[in-house]
Amino acid sequence: MLTATGAVRQGTRCDDHSVQIEAELDAFGERIAAAPNSERWALAYGDRVSLWAGTTPAAELPPAAEQVLDLRYEGDTLLAAPMRASRGGWESLEPLFRTLHPWRAVAATWAGDDRLLVAASASGADHRQQVRLYEGSDRTPGAVLWADESWERVEAVAAGAGRLAAGALEVRVWDAGTLEQVLTIPDRDKQVRRIVLADGLVITGYADGQVAVHGRVVLQAHEDEACAIALDPGGARFATGGWDGRVALWTIEGELIAEADTGTEVADVAFLGSGRLLALHKLPETGVTVLAISAQS
Repeated sequence: MLTATGAVRQGTRCDDHSVQIEAELDAFGERIAAAPNSERWALAYGDRVSLWAGTTPAAELPPAAEQVLDLRYEGDTLLAAPMRASRGGWESLEPLFRTLHPWRAVAATWAGDDRLLVAASASGADHRQQVRLYEGSDRTPGAVLWADESWERVEAVAAGAGRLAAGALEVRVWDAGTLEQVLTIPDRDKQVRRIVLADGLVITGYADGQVAVHGRVVLQAHEDEACAIALDPGGARFATGGWDGRVALWTIEGELIAEADTGTEVADVAFLGSGRLLALHKLPETGVTVLAISAQS
């Protein structure tokens, strides 16, 4: 099992790009996701998911069987954990809450091969929590990867590039095949808000506004919560959003490419086709800001 730390530094500008506000959409939600290199994107709020094409509403799915905790595209498939969209509706899956009861799902994501990675907490004053896999359409309980009774709560889980991850104050990463823990990113005394996994990368956002690219750099990316991280489909850069209202574009090495102030807390970001970014604003504020990335003349 590996561990690592990194020094915190401010980003320095490395490129001649700008990020400008292109449009502000009257839409609200808790999660946002865009299909790779496409104008199609989705917005989730509670058990509702709306579909968009660029700046135009395209459709709204029927209410899901339970709250959507995570939203992402895998190719053309919309993964709205713990559900999954199929041909304008929802696949027939046993609701996760029936299997979990009396535990409560805090975070969940699809982990491939019909597996869900779920962080759940016990009800009431009980501090027990667990990170567990659930298998198949009937949500059969599988391996428990992380279990303890501390007051720190796992609030972020992720899957990708053959790995699984969960974060409370520290981040733990497992091999998705063997379920062996392969990496620990140490406790930094700040809650982990977001984790992104890609080939050779673990990117984490923290409650103090820092964003870390494991083994490369730790950035003071925002003045407040860094809840929003999205990796460009090309893999060479990533975007972050924070409760300071700032959206920033970075290289994987942590150099600042461009930034913009949206004026409102940012809860999620996604890359849209044609060199644009989507910034979802934190409730109770409403709206999605469309940002254009362009080269400066």
